[in-house]
Amino acid sequence: GTPIQTAIERLIEQGFEVDAGRSGYSDTVPEGTVLRVRPKEGSELDVGSVVTIWRSLGPPPIVVPAVEGKALKDAKEILTADGFEVATPIRHRFDAKVPVGHVISRTPGGAELPKGSPVALVVSKGPHPVPVPDVRGKARENAISILDRKGFSVVVQETFSKQVDRGLVIRTDPANGSELQPGETIVVSVSLGPRQFPCPTFVGLTIAEAQARAEGYGLRLNPVQVPGATGDRIVSQEPGAGSTVRFGDTIDAYYA
Repeated sequence: GTPIQTAIERLIEQGFEVDAGRSGYSDTVPEGTVLRVRPKEGSELDVGSVVTIWRSLGPPPIVVPAVEGKALKDAKEILTADGFEVATPIRHRFDAKVPVGHVISRTPGGAELPKGSPVALVVSKGPHPVPVPDVRGKARENAISILDRKGFSVVVQETFSKQVDRGLVIRTDPANGSELQPGETIVVSVSLGPRQFPCPTFVGLTIAEAQARAEGYGLRLNPVQVPGATGDRIVSQEPGAGSTVRFGDTIDAYYA
């Protein structure tokens, strides 16, 4: 347990020759101190005799465990359980294959090191961020397709707008130009058109055509057959064309 140089000096003072060229590993004797002495302490020797001392190399080296792909918390637990320290600060970088918060690499990797040695980790920040494309004014399905190709998850919210036609994108949250990682969620606001608007005309349309037009305006169509009639075209409507209606209102369409 005595530092090597101190031990050598003490032995020389006593008149002994010293052989300090040997070493060995130890879990209990600190590195750089005397591990053992031959002959053992207390032996009587003639002045000038050789005393051999072994230098402790500290704990024997062990293989640094593989922690690539593991969550940082788990990687730390594995390394400390094997007697290693995690070097700080921990480096982070983008990686498209390794999930965010998981270990990309360790340094040294697979080497044998004494217990207590530091191991440097590189942890994933996930894929590199991607700018949110500008899909304002685009049709709903087209906008969703564009965002999907960029790897984003899309949530659609419908809202009334006097400026943007029904079915077109008003805005996104986060806004276009923001940088997100693929897989993150973008909320797309799609216009329902104005809440109140002039009622379109349905007169002259077939029932199927009138249904399609009503859906396009966010209205409900209630087809009503004129007694005794056999046709399927709209001949009148209530409320009339040009009347102010609200989104979701029902139009009575009389066909004959």
